[in-house]
Amino acid sequence: MASESNTEVSSERLPSGHTDSDDTEFDSKVAVPIPESPTEDKTLKEEDTSGASRLRNGKEFEQRNITDSSTKTEQELLMEKTKEDLVSEIENLRASLENCEKQKEQLKREVDNLKLMVPSMEDTIGGPGKDDGQFEHPSGIAIDENGDLIIADKSNRRVQVMGWDNECKRKNVFDKYDEWFRPRDVAMSSDGTYLSTDHGKMQVVAFDKNNEVITSFGGDINPYGITMSKDGYVLVNDRSNDTVKKYTKDGKFLTSFGSHGKDEGQFDFPWSVVVNSKNEILVSDQNNHRVQILNSDGEYIASLGSKGSGPGHLNTPYGIDVDEDDNVYVCDNGNRRIVQFSSDGKFLCNIGEGRVSPRYVAVRTDVNPMRVAVTDWGQNCVKVFYVMKQTPPTPGEGLP
Repeated sequence: MASESNTEVSSERLPSGHTDSDDTEFDSKVAVPIPESPTEDKTLKEEDTSGASRLRNGKEFEQRNITDSSTKTEQELLMEKTKEDLVSEIENLRASLENCEKQKEQLKREVDNLKLMVPSMEDTIGGPGKDDGQFEHPSGIAIDENGDLIIADKSNRRVQVMGWDNECKRKNVFDKYDEWFRPRDVAMSSDGTYLSTDHGKMQVVAFDKNNEVITSFGGDINPYGITMSKDGYVLVNDRSNDTVKKYTKDGKFLTSFGSHGKDEGQFDFPWSVVVNSKNEILVSDQNNHRVQILNSDGEYIASLGSKGSGPGHLNTPYGIDVDEDDNVYVCDNGNRRIVQFSSDGKFLCNIGEGRVSPRYVAVRTDVNPMRVAVTDWGQNCVKVFYVMKQTPPTPGEGLP
């Protein structure tokens, strides 16, 4: 058969010394390749192509799966990062909203405080007359343990206790004294005893809330300002010899300091006296146009102000007071204003400039706005100025 003859190869055709496994060249007449059938060759090629294709497709599929898996992970990471960013942004927005609410409440409080000030930067207590709550030449002023005002109603010869709402709560008229009783300045001790300098009798009168006189002392002085020291002594400015006198609360004289003159520690008409939280003594030195600060033994420390009308200047200072931070408030009578100094002596602001004839001053700081109460000698009333505590005045600026 043809197929058999085509596939048989005689051993005689192989060159001598060769086997069918050798790779060396041999006679072309002997080693003739047997052609494959066309159908068989096509089938094999198709099978080979199909297998290669399947292999290639499998690898591509595997690679695509790997790529898809990697891409999916990156997307998930991106989504997680985006989610974290959104959560953080939401938290920031929530914090911002909470802060806005706090600011809203703060603004509301400030607006409420401003409402107290907008209708009038000042209030008026009393007015001219002889009835309860009216005044004729009001002089000294202080604040009692209840936060009420104690006012020396000089020419009506009485001391009135007034609420900030213009209500007369009590009046002290000393019937045991004749018509010459003239209260000039007032103070209160820690045990609730009222003290008043009596210009008519040249003495100091101590009395209680029931209008009962406890004691009186002096008699040979010309008393102006009066206050209680932190260690319980009574300090009185004596105009007769330009000194400050020191007494026990029951009227025993202890010592005096100062003298007439212009040097440090000397006075020319000492008007008002107060003490600060360090028990330092502050004296308004009227004709020297300054406030002097002394230690508790009367030794000179420093001075505030100088003669003039500019910022921080004084012209015939009268009453003085200090607040809880030891800021100083001075009745600058010649310039018709209250001058505020810081505790270290820097000028802070002017209060009520041109709208008051200030005699004495008392400052209440347990409320906000704090209240600066000033006796107005010319208008026979008490002027109350409001000063915000949250926004202290910038040094060098004045209040309207």
